[in-house]
Amino acid sequence: MRSPLAYAVTQIGDVEVSAAEEAARAAVIAAIAIAADRILAGPVDWAEAGSRGYDTAAAEGANVVCAATEPLRLTFTVLGDAAG
Repeated sequence: MRSPLAYAVTQIGDVEVSAAEEAARAAVIAAIAIAADRILAGPVDWAEAGSRGYDTAAAEGANVVCAATEPLRLTFTVLGDAAG
């Protein structure tokens, strides 16, 4: 009997966080940290966060917005029938 084909799939996306204050931005980033659970309770084989990029911007006459972007790489395996 043959084993079914399996494919390792990696998805990369950015998590973007914006807040009116740097402290609020830091709290949100800490809340979404994946360091404690690298498999996100089972749906992925491995989750890895990349290096954050920070930005502070203000449009003329508007409040300052503190933003952060963090790349996120999710790796998981799908069977041949599920991938097609």
